[in-house]
Amino acid sequence: MESLCGRVHFNTNDSRTLDCAITEERRYIRVNYDVSLPTLAEFMTSNWDLGIPDVMITMISGVHQSKAWKKPEHGTKLQKGIVKLTNTSQTWIFTHGLNYGLAKLIGDAVREDQDRRSVRGNWDLMSLSAFNQRIIHPRLIGVVPDALLNNSDQYRHGPGRVEIHAAETERATTKYEMNSNHNVFVLVNNTSYTTTAVFRGELERALQKEVSMRKDNARAAATHSMRMEDDGQEQSSTVMEYYDPVTYSIPLICILIQGGPAEIDQVLYYLNDNIPVMVIKGTGLMADLLAFAYEEIMERGGIDIEMNHLKPEIENKMTRYFPGYFKENESERKAYMEKILKCVEVSHKYDRKYITIFDLALTDSDLADLDWFILKALFACQPQYAINQRKAIRKNLLLTVMWNRPDLARSEIFQRDFSIANLRIDPDIFEQALLLRDREEFVDLFLEQNFAVSSFVTASQLKLLFTRAEDREFFITVVWEGILEKSPATPMRDKFVYIKMNAIIEYLTGIKNFVKVNDLAQGSQGQLIIDYPTAERQAINALIVWSVLMNRSELVKVLWKFCEQPIPMALFISSLYSNLSHYCPTSEMEKKAIENGKLFGTMAVDVLHLSYQDTTNRAFEILAEPFIDFEHMTPMEISYRVGNKHFIAHPCSQRYLNEVFNGGIRVVKSQSAFSIPDFIKIILSALLVFPMYLWIAFPRLEAKARDAKEKRRRLTIFTLSRHNHLVSTIACPVPVPMDEVRVGGDVVDFVSRASGFTDYSHISTVHMPSWTRAMEGSETPLQYNPRDSTREEPDWSDSRGLRYIFWKLFGNPRKRLSGTINSDVSVTQKMFCIWNAPVTKFWMYQVNYWCYLLLLSYVTFMHGCGNQTLDWTLWIWTTVNLLEYMCRTYFEYARRRLISLRVRLSEMFLIGNFLLFFMFSRLVDVGLPIDRYSTRILLCTALLFFYYRMVFLFFPISRKLGPMLEKIKLMVSVDFMVFLKMVMPFMVASAIAMQAALFPDLPFGWDSFRVTFYRAFFALFLTPSTDLQLESFGKCAHYRVTNDSSLPDTCWAGTHSVPDCPVVGVSSYMIVIQYAIILKMILVTLLAAMFYNTYSGVDREADSIWKFQRYQMVLDFSTRSAWPAPFSLLSYFVLLTMLSCGFVNHTVQRALKRKTSDLPPIIVRKADFFKYWKTMVKEYCRNVDMEVKEKKMAKDHFKKTLGIEEELNRHRSNWYRLRERIIALEQNVQEIRNMVSKPSENEPVTAPPSTMRFSRRDLFRRQL
Repeated sequence: MESLCGRVHFNTNDSRTLDCAITEERRYIRVNYDVSLPTLAEFMTSNWDLGIPDVMITMISGVHQSKAWKKPEHGTKLQKGIVKLTNTSQTWIFTHGLNYGLAKLIGDAVREDQDRRSVRGNWDLMSLSAFNQRIIHPRLIGVVPDALLNNSDQYRHGPGRVEIHAAETERATTKYEMNSNHNVFVLVNNTSYTTTAVFRGELERALQKEVSMRKDNARAAATHSMRMEDDGQEQSSTVMEYYDPVTYSIPLICILIQGGPAEIDQVLYYLNDNIPVMVIKGTGLMADLLAFAYEEIMERGGIDIEMNHLKPEIENKMTRYFPGYFKENESERKAYMEKILKCVEVSHKYDRKYITIFDLALTDSDLADLDWFILKALFACQPQYAINQRKAIRKNLLLTVMWNRPDLARSEIFQRDFSIANLRIDPDIFEQALLLRDREEFVDLFLEQNFAVSSFVTASQLKLLFTRAEDREFFITVVWEGILEKSPATPMRDKFVYIKMNAIIEYLTGIKNFVKVNDLAQGSQGQLIIDYPTAERQAINALIVWSVLMNRSELVKVLWKFCEQPIPMALFISSLYSNLSHYCPTSEMEKKAIENGKLFGTMAVDVLHLSYQDTTNRAFEILAEPFIDFEHMTPMEISYRVGNKHFIAHPCSQRYLNEVFNGGIRVVKSQSAFSIPDFIKIILSALLVFPMYLWIAFPRLEAKARDAKEKRRRLTIFTLSRHNHLVSTIACPVPVPMDEVRVGGDVVDFVSRASGFTDYSHISTVHMPSWTRAMEGSETPLQYNPRDSTREEPDWSDSRGLRYIFWKLFGNPRKRLSGTINSDVSVTQKMFCIWNAPVTKFWMYQVNYWCYLLLLSYVTFMHGCGNQTLDWTLWIWTTVNLLEYMCRTYFEYARRRLISLRVRLSEMFLIGNFLLFFMFSRLVDVGLPIDRYSTRILLCTALLFFYYRMVFLFFPISRKLGPMLEKIKLMVSVDFMVFLKMVMPFMVASAIAMQAALFPDLPFGWDSFRVTFYRAFFALFLTPSTDLQLESFGKCAHYRVTNDSSLPDTCWAGTHSVPDCPVVGVSSYMIVIQYAIILKMILVTLLAAMFYNTYSGVDREADSIWKFQRYQMVLDFSTRSAWPAPFSLLSYFVLLTMLSCGFVNHTVQRALKRKTSDLPPIIVRKADFFKYWKTMVKEYCRNVDMEVKEKKMAKDHFKKTLGIEEELNRHRSNWYRLRERIIALEQNVQEIRNMVSKPSENEPVTAPPSTMRFSRRDLFRRQL
């Protein structure tokens, strides 16, 4: 075969480049008609670097019968459709290879697209290696008959070089040159166009078989998988066992555009060979003729009907389309008519359809969507029940994924009557859906089909997704270069997946070990230590992180829809996007990342709102639910950490926040006319105890006490009913009736007259009281779940520690607070609850702070040296406040709360300096040069600082003062600072100018600087014009200088002999007036307008910010000690003691656990909980899709209206033509009727009725 090959060089002029001439080399092979096609196919695939295609398309169009398109836009759309195919899949396109007609149109389209996508220089390496901008090189294969080739003798000299110049591309009468945009050519010796068409079909079949075998073998070698099975039978390794093209891995389809009589032979060959044919109706010639015959026959009942009435119409169209072939040659016309009918006949075999009509006249027909119609044609020719059904499904899925046709995958694959085993989605198909862009609908479709993500996601698979994704620009520029500070050429190692990825997540969100790579590896191998749903959740979490880092926002939405934790996951994604925006190199990329962060934050709020409207209890439940994947944080804590103020500002979150702030207590409202404020009731109840019986209710403690009492009563009845048996374990994983419980195999009468259901899933064992043990004569322990708040005192016989000694001496505090006693809530529990409620802490701390401010005010106001006792009290109190503030700051920073560490450290520094200077200036005399007035100024500064600090400590929690304070902060921090920046140049320039103009001889010093500053700065608030008043003129009148000899100095510039007298004149007035106009009339008015705009524009935003900071305050007071400073020292001492005891006890318990079983802990999953939130997410997504469809409905209606209008115009023109024909037909009928009714002279007047009917029908047919 090598000796038959050669190279052809096309020398053309191209104005798109700087070079005038371009030389392009193409390969060709010249063979005879009887060449061995399998050998030729193997040679072409092995030696010509054609690759393995995804689809093979053969384009059939006439050469001599080619004509211009009826509408030029159809040709442009066909080029777009071809380009779309070649850019989304590896496509082989077969044509006649000549530089004319359809082959030239396709070649030019592919060449222009390749020139547009090709990148030269160093950027080519970057785009291919780093960013993975996929460029697919299609293969155009021309099968050329030498009978139509211009100068075909030059190709007969075996291997060598053939030169074709631009001047030689002008075609002769019936000769053409080869198209330079094709990749390879196959030249067939001494054959006509019709003979070459048959050879071309056989060569395509051989190539299809060869590349299909190569693809199947490559996949089997790459995956190391078992042979695919179909209906329990193994398939041979040579998957070409069946001749039907449906069984081939590479589909082959024929497309007929225009064409002549020779093309109908080629179409008939393909149909006989079970190759689907797509006919483009509306292009003219043979395509329209075949489409007409097919549609007419199908509309009239199929191929079995009588066709005598249809044959004349087909003959008429054949004569009109091809007058040179069929007008005078009746035998050829009838022969080709039979071929057309034969094509229609063989197009339907069993349940398959091998001809698909593409009508350009329809409104929804667009040649740019050529892939959609190709898929429809391929699906139509596939049987419903095939022998190798699974392989056909796999082939179809791969094509739909590559061509991005999820609608066809859903309707033609997943909605067919296939078995569930055959509908199984292979991991490589799911991988392709992830790697390719804009395949989110496929991922959604596959996950709806219950694709096992846990068996797909591994560490190596994640690395492959990061390195082989189609678009890696965001990952390379933001993550790889921005966060990790690595070069794009640096290869990715396994360390990135195992270590760096979790490090990036922790750096961006503060959540550690979010992607559990080791669990993913075990889940993919089927060795699950955790349960299957947990493995699925972790796998989806890993894919979500990958999608965010790759900036696939639409894919993130799809994966988020299938996660079990939608609200915390949406908040987590929002945090990732918001923090990634800081590393974006361009403003557009940064803006997109910020928008994505806001979008997912809004999605979390919307899902919460949907649940709040549907089931309020579920919404409250999730706000307090800790999630293990997020370090056991609740959604409220996650939203606070990521800074999502809108989530916290939601009414559901605010109601939950109110419950947290109240701490389980409720102030009873009085019905009298005189009402006492709530804070007074809380303070008096906390201090005096007895008022809480009148003003405070404890609904949470009372509910716990009732539940515990009821459980105790039922447990007692149950224990008494079993006094003759040994009770060992109760395990009720499902709700059971309250009147019975099953122990072992017996049913125990629990409460005979009770009704309803209760859940005993929280009970593992029951610890029997001592009196029941003595009654039964058994010491069998029965214990509650350790997490149950109503458990009995545990058996400490097997453990030792300080906690055991403490509980023996002072009692069990959990038992006292759990409510497992028969009586009501005790006073100790109520006092403990009211003192630990955040609302009580808030008011007690505020009262304490007011007392501190009163002491500071009194010490500041005292004259002389002050009172030594009060000074020491103030210093100690301030020191304790500072220590407590430092402890709180440390705990909040350790818990990663949103605090401004810079502001906190600045406050600590100022308070520390105040304590230091106050001590050495007032309390301890160390000889520092600080006078009493400086000490008084220090106290005044401290007084201002602590009073202003109180505003930001306690006022933000108020419903009225909080939003107002936020607006004031925005106006001062934004508007007023902008105003000062704007006014500064005018102020400095005008201050110096006014001072120099009014007092030109005043010496430069502190007094002149003070006066200058006073006049310019205080003009912002006052209007200082005393220098220009008449009183000043009268005082300085006798100092006025009349001549130069009386001036004090030769350099004197003023009009008075005294330097502090102003110079009054037009210039002085103009300088002062211009400053007053600019400052008072323009800038100050502008500041007022800015204040108003901020106040009115950020009203809702300020409310959200206030609610967010209110949560921060509630969280702060919920973790503070119950006693304010200086009594908090006792609280911290108790806390340190408990921490020490807890550390010792934890060490003892950890040593004891080492001796127990090493089985992994059992994780109890709340199936109904996760199922509910999955349902909420799906409902939310349906609502969003409905809104999007409604927005697009108007645009779609407009397009449909235009299409309907176009069709109406077309039908109207057809109706006009039909009416003219009917009128002409009626005239002809009337003429025939007149001719028949008028007898001739040689004929009788009447004739037999049968003869008359025959003559009339005969004349009517001839006339037509």
